[in-house]
Amino acid sequence: MRILYGVADADLRKLMAAKHAGADDFLLKPYEIKVLHALFDEILATSAAA
Repeated sequence: MRILYGVADADLRKLMAAKHAGADDFLLKPYEIKVLHALFDEILATSAAA
């Protein structure tokens, strides 16, 4: 299972804390639909291969 962390600002301390807590990737708000599609396509492809 991948853990995605949605953030409103690119605060390095918050990002590193989330990474240490187990986040696999970050999504910066506001979300761009192309980025969401690419990310979820990647997740679906890797989970289907497993």
